[in-house]
Amino acid sequence: VFHGAHMDMQWLQRDLGLYINGLFDTFFAAEILGYPQRSLAYLLKRFVDFDADKKYQMADWRIRPLPEEMFYYARSDTHYLLYIFDRIRNELLDASDRSKPETDIIQQVLQKSKGPETQNRSLAPMKRRAQ
Repeated sequence: VFHGAHMDMQWLQRDLGLYINGLFDTFFAAEILGYPQRSLAYLLKRFVDFDADKKYQMADWRIRPLPEEMFYYARSDTHYLLYIFDRIRNELLDASDRSKPETDIIQQVLQKSKGPETQNRSLAPMKRRAQ
């Protein structure tokens, strides 16, 4: 389970050679369910009344050790994701007609989640930063 997995997939593939199968992206679920916003911050507020601070969203996550503030950001950004997934999955089950592919919105989410951008095998490895 990821949210907005596009960039994460690129980094995991380029930097670690990892390819994720069976991906469920809550961004696409929010889109298909017609939510007014698709951001993780919106989903956190909607489902757990948590105000996410996106200050470190584009920070350099290669630095080690991670500063405490970045560690907290990463932890809070993922802590509720499986709970959100459960809630969204239940909404998808309620809204989906699984008898026909065109009305099976669960399959639509899964198809969008595994789009070509999530399995790009041509990314060049990232260069290590000087220490």
